Amino acid sequence: MPREIPVALTTQSWGGVPYYESSARRNVNVANVFEDVLRQIIRQRSVAEENGRRERESRKASRRGRGCVIL
Repeated sequence: MPREIPVALTTQSWGGVPYYESSARRNVNVANVFEDVLRQIIRQRSVAEENGRRERESRKASRRGRGCVIL
């Protein structure tokens, strides 16, 4: 398969998923792919945690100023 086909797929229909060329048999680019995937996972977790923190702060801020309710 020509290299242009998978590269085109990653940028178009798969939403910018990275394209890796590697060979486990020849140990070519295996460590780099593994490290990059781990970096992406860590980055996504950091973004998710930051978004969660912002959402919690936003909810706290919206609750302030409502006053006390006694039932």
